[in-house]
Formats: sequence, structure tokens, C-alpha cells
Amino acid sequence: MTALVAALVVLAVLMGGGYLAYRFLPPLLDSLKSSMPTPTPAAESTPTPTPTPAATESTPTRTPGVAHTTSTPEPAGTPAPDSTVPPLEAFAGEWTNPEVPEHRLRLTIEQDTLVARIAQENAVVRLARLDPQDSTLHGSYSPSGEPSVPMTAELSSDRSRMTVTLAPPQSEFERAVLVRPESLPGNNIPGIEEIDRSDPESYLPVLHQRYVYEMHYPDGDSGSLEVVTSNLDEKVVRSELEIATSRLYPDSGRRTDVFHYFSSGTGLRRVLDSRPDSDEIWLPSRVVSGTGWRTEGWSCRVLLMRAPLDLGFVQLNCLKIQRDNPAVGVSEIVYLAPGYGEVLVKLDGAEAKRLLRVESLDPGKATELVREHTKRLQDVMQRL
Repeated sequence: MTALVAALVVLAVLMGGGYLAYRFLPPLLDSLKSSMPTPTPAAESTPTPTPTPAATESTPTRTPGVAHTTSTPEPAGTPAPDSTVPPLEAFAGEWTNPEVPEHRLRLTIEQDTLVARIAQENAVVRLARLDPQDSTLHGSYSPSGEPSVPMTAELSSDRSRMTVTLAPPQSEFERAVLVRPESLPGNNIPGIEEIDRSDPESYLPVLHQRYVYEMHYPDGDSGSLEVVTSNLDEKVVRSELEIATSRLYPDSGRRTDVFHYFSSGTGLRRVLDSRPDSDEIWLPSRVVSGTGWRTEGWSCRVLLMRAPLDLGFVQLNCLKIQRDNPAVGVSEIVYLAPGYGEVLVKLDGAEAKRLLRVESLDPGKATELVREHTKRLQDVMQRL
């Protein structure tokens, strides 16, 4: 086992980046992402040798990160299996993500190892136990021609859910909770309408609000950004006024832009009011994990549908998108939340935009403010 652990350590050191390019994660890991929790070790059952009269023993507790020691020599032989440790058969079979049930992961047992072969991605998942007493399976996701990604899997106490975590080098952990396909229907709460996260309009900010952001720019400048939302015409889904200020160049005053959003066959599109002849696909017509599109020099891809994000004043489950522009060598990770729009943007790994607070505005005043800075709405309307 020591050799196997050492091999995994060497593999982790050798693996580079490129994690966001993997194609397996988006279809299967469309769920909660969080920082890697400290694993709770499985309870151990230490075999007790035949006691001598008046002699008693107690099983010491194993503390995470602390070496296991005992004053009583452990007996030779194989420890008795812990009944709380699920067998490999409990992991085997078909699993799916509730958000995208059409994507399935089928695990089969091959010589004490769980294996899943993903033909459409030309990739292999392998999971096994490093310790017979460990309830967590360890292994990797290995796409053809790319470095393997360390991977773990744990079952819930009732064995109905499997939590899968990937630990890509030099990147954030990704986590998903998979379920058995047969358990999917019938758990909706009566009277509660679930947000349709596949509808791009769900990710637009709410009308008549002011969204305040902290901005950091590549040239070292920073400042605030205010976004005021309104609806100026029934054919335009949403109009947004952006008001930006600079700390590095305070004498430059406030910069204002207005963006209009409208639906088309290709998706939800966005156009700058001052450039009505040029628009971009903001989100595709149907948003699901793994969806990709190209627009205005950017290559975009949906990574996760429910990436948890704590902004301090609110906790959200976000749509997580990667945007790459090879021409200028820029890569963005964008988080969008239903009813909020963009809430966090990371530019080449550094935080570039973060939502700080949201304020409600009088509908009439919000509309008046947006309309005041709108100059070419009629030109935009002619394209619809």
C-alpha cells in the first residue's frame, strides 16, 4: 500500500493544469462545489486478543492528522471488516446527476477496482480502497492524452447518494452529489415552483434594482461599478445602465454604458447601446452542463449548473462558465446567479468583479435613469 500511496503522490506532483478543458466534469459534476472538507475517518474495530484474567483493553480513538499509537501491541493477522464500511458492490451500478439525468455513470467491479469507461469522452474512471477500513474510495479520472485528475467517492449513510470530488492540481476542488436514476422523480414540494436553470433569462438581474460591484482591472486600476436594471420596451428583455468609477484616474469622471438583452433563436443576446450593429450571445438558448458556444472572439463553456458561492451578504448556487479569448490570451471564470446576473468574475485566476450589495429602486426612477443614458434604442429595435 505504501508504494501505491507514493505513486499517487508522484502523479499529483507531475500533473499540470488544463483541468477546465476536461469534458467529463461538466456532464457529471453539475452540482454543489465547495472547499474540500476534512474527511471524517471511519470508525475502526481493533481485534482484541484473548484477555488474561483482570486485564481489559480499550480501542484508542484515531484523530485526523495524528499518528495512531497504542500501548498494547496489535495482534497479528487481518483485522475484522468494519460493518460500517460499504462494500464495492454498494458503489457499483448506474449513477446520474439530478440536474442532467440523461448523463449516466456506470461503475463495474474489475479485480477489486471500480471502473467506468466513458466512450464519448474517451476517458476512464478508476476507484479503489487504499485501506480496507476506509469508507472512501480513491482513484482518478483519466481522459485520453491528458493528465489524470485525483478523484474520491463517498456514499451517504443510506447508500442512496454518492459524493464525488475531483482535486485538479492548481485549481479549485469540484464536487457533485450523484443519485440512482430510479430515485429521481417525485420529490418536488407542492406549491413551490423550481427555477428553470436551463432558461437563460433566469440569470438576468431582477428589474428596478441597483447592483454594486468592486472592480479590479488588469492595468492595476480598481473602482466601483453600479448596474441599474429596467425594461424600456416589451421586445427588449432587459436594459442595464452601468456606471463605473476609477480610483487610479479619479479625474476621468464616471463612465456610463447601457446594455440591452433580447431573445433570439441562438439564445439570449446582449448589445451595447452605442454599438447597435454588434451583439454577442450572452447565454445559449438552453443552458446545460457542457454546453459550449462561440461569440465575438470568445469561446464559452458551461462548467457547472450549481456552483455554491458565498459572497458574505448572500449565499448562492451559481452557473459557472469558462470564457477564453485566444486572440488576446485571456481566460475568465464567470459566476451567474438567477435573479442577480454576474456576481463574480475571475480573470486569469484573479478576482476582477465581485457583487457587494443589492438595493431596490423606485421603478419609475430606475426606468428614468436607464432611459436618460440610452441613445440608440430604436436602432437596436430595428434588428429585432
